Amino acid sequence: MTLLLSTVAGLPMPAAVAIGYALAVVLHFSMQRWFVFRHVESFALRPHRQVLRYAIVGVIQYATTLAATELLAPSLGISPQIAFLGVVAVTSTTGFLMLRHGVFHAESEPAGDTA
Repeated sequence: MTLLLSTVAGLPMPAAVAIGYALAVVLHFSMQRWFVFRHVESFALRPHRQVLRYAIVGVIQYATTLAATELLAPSLGISPQIAFLGVVAVTSTTGFLMLRHGVFHAESEPAGDTA
């Protein structure tokens, strides 16, 4: 979505990243909770805690993506779109690990507050 918005629609990369993330957040949270982590019988965190931690992970990923496309790309002499593809590879992997161990973990896994 972000690449389509920046290349086809001609939006500036910061706007494309913001819109792409906004559209993806609801879908991503739902898919993670109900499909990827469906094997978890009982989550350690209540839904509102999951949403809060998910939001924190999302803010970290968003800031990293924006920094890579706006600051890192020019300093490396690459296009923002290429920087975006690289940062997505990194944030997807680290984001999944954060979600698995800090957001959508089972009750038996000690990963924080269960309130």
